[in-house]
Amino acid sequence: PNPSLLEAMACGCRIAAHGNEFNREVLNGKGEYFLDAPEVSAIVQRKMTQKRPIVYELEKYSIDKIISLYTKIFLELE
Repeated sequence: PNPSLLEAMACGCRIAAHGNEFNREVLNGKGEYFLDAPEVSAIVQRKMTQKRPIVYELEKYSIDKIISLYTKIFLELE
């Protein structure tokens, strides 16, 4: 995943991301999505007054989880 996207999620930021499949999967429905500049503008205008952080599910992107999965894959290759 995009490190900047994960960092923003970890901070509880409201996220406006390009509406591609990858971003939609990572944000799991908790982001705002755009395909062009007018859509970005509309999102910013709509969301500027909302101050509460968003709680994202980041467990599957934890370093321990990633190391564990890679270790499992490498051990299966032996």
